[in-house]
Amino acid sequence: MCTICSCYDCDVISAALSDDLEPYHLDLLCVPEYLMSSELAAGNGSLHFTYGNACIDGLMLAPGGLVYDVSAAVGMTACKSCVSTLCSNKMSQLALVNNLYRGSLPPEFLSLMWVEENICVIYSITTHVTRFSQPSDPAQPKVFHGNTCTHDMNVMSTFSVLLWTIMDINGFISVVFIGPEKFDLKWLATLFQVQKQKIWFCLTWLTHNNHLYAGISLDETILDTYPDNSALTGLCDAVMQDYELNASTAYLICEHSR
Repeated sequence: MCTICSCYDCDVISAALSDDLEPYHLDLLCVPEYLMSSELAAGNGSLHFTYGNACIDGLMLAPGGLVYDVSAAVGMTACKSCVSTLCSNKMSQLALVNNLYRGSLPPEFLSLMWVEENICVIYSITTHVTRFSQPSDPAQPKVFHGNTCTHDMNVMSTFSVLLWTIMDINGFISVVFIGPEKFDLKWLATLFQVQKQKIWFCLTWLTHNNHLYAGISLDETILDTYPDNSALTGLCDAVMQDYELNASTAYLICEHSR
């Protein structure tokens, strides 16, 4: 990863933070004062932009491109494009500090499953088709792939009270299984697993930090209807199986069934 623009799979060069970094003009990457004192940094504070090394503390960098020794950064990687621009004493176009920083989310958000995210959203899709395909070779693991199709449709009304109910979520999910053996419901446990504590944390955080959720009421009684640390209740009714069904036909069947 490039520490400056956070791009992956780029041609990067490495630099030790003990070297002379003056030619890189890293001062161009200083975090703006308004951002350091804003609510965007609340909870993390200035510590979000400190890396245990005075050479780079206070700079807006992508931590994934830093090399650490215990708790202190000792090296960094940067793509040649960013390095070339900074060495010319110019701001790199894709640098995070160039109005491309979107803040950071709590670590709990990183482990949210797809279905848990959709329980918390204000705007929702009307149909979601999941296709599990199992190769005929029993030695191969079960795979999850397919195609995404989009169509113009009317926007659903948004909710003023969250969470979405189990019936709401199950209403737009269809699972099509294509494989030589009978579908096992336990395969749904990972992809459609819900955990109450993560869902409630996500919603409460959004109501306090996202202005779109400021007027949303949270109904904890709906949360009580969800299973904890297991697949959605009633999802088995959304599963379809056919040994010779192709992807496009499966999608049309699901659209028609909804």
